[in-house]
Amino acid sequence: MEPGVLYETFELLKLKVKSFTEKDRNCVLTLDETALKAGYQYDKSGSCIRGSVTLPGHSGVATHSLVFMLGGISTRWKQVVAYHFTGDRVDGTTMNPIIFEIIKNACEIGLHMSCVTSDMDSSNRAMQKAFGIETSVKSDTHKYRITHPCDPNRYLYFIFDVPQQTKNIKCALVNGKEFTLSDETVAKYGLKSNIVSLNAITQLVEFQLNDDLKITPNLQTDKLMGSHFDKMKVSSALNRFSKSVADGLRYLVEFACGSDCLLTTAWFIE
Repeated sequence: MEPGVLYETFELLKLKVKSFTEKDRNCVLTLDETALKAGYQYDKSGSCIRGSVTLPGHSGVATHSLVFMLGGISTRWKQVVAYHFTGDRVDGTTMNPIIFEIIKNACEIGLHMSCVTSDMDSSNRAMQKAFGIETSVKSDTHKYRITHPCDPNRYLYFIFDVPQQTKNIKCALVNGKEFTLSDETVAKYGLKSNIVSLNAITQLVEFQLNDDLKITPNLQTDKLMGSHFDKMKVSSALNRFSKSVADGLRYLVEFACGSDCLLTTAWFIE
């Protein structure tokens, strides 16, 4: 199928949707990029040369594929409904017409799209801004939804996917070494300190370094700080922000004379 909205796929999906319950029809649109090896190749099936950027308003050799996929919210199903080849830089506003077209076609076949989710790339932030979505800490402005294009009685929500947010929190902790919680949060949850520290996790790694049976086997000394590529991995963030790490910190306090301040980091991770 040619790059763009896959109308043939919507026709086939329409047949599947007929067997869906109302609950099954609730869905979300996810978009994400995948890196490609740049280069040109002859496509026998299409009798053409592939390898150029196809996203409207852009040109050059393609280095990524941008995929748009529908997925069930309460029922597990997913289907790619559009794609484009992109370069190293993408103007996020050019994705808006594609998203509108996907929403319209999804509604026409009986799907109830409630949300658009993506990672926190600059192009996706630009896309959200073009829809009128805005979040500013300085001005305390938070707009995360718009009137649904197909139903004025509903809203269409825009969110960043949770694993990517977890990765960004991990990177911030690795780069800055600690977070400071508000006094209100400390009082509300009965914490001993207002500092969430990477040093707490380092202490846990060093404590179990020579143990054959480790409390948190996924934590490794050489991976704690992380290389540039390690920082980009969601799995790396989940290794640090896991229940086993929180339990390990609590073990240090209860059985290994660790400082009570470690409990703040354990609470944060939980």
